[in-house]
Amino acid sequence: MGFLLASLLLGPLTAVLPWIPFKSSWMYGRRAIGVSTLAFALLHVTAYVWSVLRRNWREFYTTGWFWVVGLILGVVVLIDMIALGFTSRDVAVKKMGGRKWKKLHQTIYGALLLAMVHSLFVGADFGWHRGPDVKGEADFGSLVAFASLSAAWLALALLRRRNSKWTPKYFLPKLAPWTHS
Repeated sequence: MGFLLASLLLGPLTAVLPWIPFKSSWMYGRRAIGVSTLAFALLHVTAYVWSVLRRNWREFYTTGWFWVVGLILGVVVLIDMIALGFTSRDVAVKKMGGRKWKKLHQTIYGALLLAMVHSLFVGADFGWHRGPDVKGEADFGSLVAFASLSAAWLALALLRRRNSKWTPKYFLPKLAPWTHS
């Protein structure tokens, strides 16, 4: 979730705050963060499936409907992320065309929502229904952190859509004329 939110935050953050340091480096790094997100998602699924198959494969469906729906949502998000990862190369952009490529890559916004619901339904850290192998108490601080980052992303995305730009003059007090350009 953290990598997914980081990859989504970079675009609106650099659009709304055009003066932010290392803007071009962050934008070049966005693809790497997105591909890293896919790699971590694949590791997450592999580790989970491996541990369930070692114990009892019936754990995939016997822990309740929240669990099953959460797993299905996770699979949908993973399939979307695999498609995005496969088409994140420059060759794919040229082959698909810019509009089709952008339309496909905008599906990540819906995937973020589905990933949050997946985390709530099956999350070991803060989920409503944790897996049978999780014995510890829920950490609702993680839920607050991810929800806050999601809200920040949404606010920045809405500001970017309105073509808002925040310059340093918004943040400096209007005390002296030399503080503004």
